[in-house]
Amino acid sequence: MARDLSTIDVIDRVPGLGARAAHLRQAMVDARQQCRDHTRRYGEDAPQVTEWRWIREEAKTTP
Repeated sequence: MARDLSTIDVIDRVPGLGARAAHLRQAMVDARQQCRDHTRRYGEDAPQVTEWRWIREEAKTTP
């Protein structure tokens, strides 16, 4: 999943972020591996990939 890889890339490249975001980086690595494993086992993307949708939040206005 591209967003996981982008997150990993940012964590690796931003100075000083690696140690503070190590838990997030590992979570992204784990998520990518789970998706790969699912694809290899079932021959299709995992539900968290196929069912993912953008959620549009309505702008809140102040009266």
